[in-house]
Amino acid sequence: KAMSTERSEKCDQKIEASINDAFSWAKFFYQIILEKKEDIKRRSNMIQLRTEEECRKILEMKMKASSPGNFLERDMKSLIADILAKAIKGKYTIQEVLIRMHKFKEQSDKAESVIHIGRNIYIFKFVTELGLNYEELNEEEAKNISKLLETSKVIKKLDLGNSCIGDKGAKFISNALKVNDSLVELDMCNNKISDEGMVAIAEMLKVNEALESLKLKWNKMDVNSAEALGKALIVNRTLAKLKLNRNDLDDKIGREIFEALKSNRGLVKLDVSYNKLGDECIEALSDALKQNAILKKLNIASNDIKIKGIYLLLSLIHISEPTRPLYISYAVFCLKKKKKKNKKKKKK
Repeated sequence: KAMSTERSEKCDQKIEASINDAFSWAKFFYQIILEKKEDIKRRSNMIQLRTEEECRKILEMKMKASSPGNFLERDMKSLIADILAKAIKGKYTIQEVLIRMHKFKEQSDKAESVIHIGRNIYIFKFVTELGLNYEELNEEEAKNISKLLETSKVIKKLDLGNSCIGDKGAKFISNALKVNDSLVELDMCNNKISDEGMVAIAEMLKVNEALESLKLKWNKMDVNSAEALGKALIVNRTLAKLKLNRNDLDDKIGREIFEALKSNRGLVKLDVSYNKLGDECIEALSDALKQNAILKKLNIASNDIKIKGIYLLLSLIHISEPTRPLYISYAVFCLKKKKKKNKKKKKK
């Protein structure tokens, strides 16, 4: 009991130190807006030349560089940077900044607004973007994140790239997203997710009506998960961007996904580059693109597409809209190169 009380006190001290540190930096950068001394005015003018997004990144980077801290501190500094960037670009008046900073301080002081995900990872309930990439999350931590998603109404972006969550973690997150209606962007790249986890993600897409961008690069799909994903894409109307590059997709898997494009009315960007797709599934893709006018950008570069498949794709350019880029394959570039070399040989 005594040990847990001591740990709790240390945790409270850590959180308090994080809050104080973040607000001391906020105060310093706020002086850039308020002070009229030449040195500070000069620094303010330098920031004025940049866009709001660049300005926010500069402020965030400088605050984070002071001391990396834990996720609690990083989330807080990001939010403060966002408020100050808007103020610098004239979107907030001084009064509006003070009101927002005051509200932010009030929320930060409430213990119930802080969530412990695992290890030294703390976040606020009102955080809208959460980056946990390269964290090597265990099963319990993935479960805690899923619980957060089930209750959160504000998280818009979640980055779990390179976090080793595996199939079990993918299941936890997918189940949470069946009830979550706020998350718009999800990155699950390079997470050792195989067929089982991919099926869970596909089942989630059948009912989720909020997710717009899903990155699944560097995982592994099989025919079962491809079939499940195909069925999900037929009914899903909100997912606009899907990355499936480097997933060992072959012709059978590709056919399942491309067949679904005939009925899909949501996807705008699809990336299936760096896989093992060949001429066999390109016919299915060709038929799908003739019927699908929604897809604007398709990246199918670096696959096993031969001459027949390339000609099929090139023929689609005539029926595609001028605004629809088609990243076919490096094979096209290589083909042109070979022709040039042949011409040189003939001249010789």
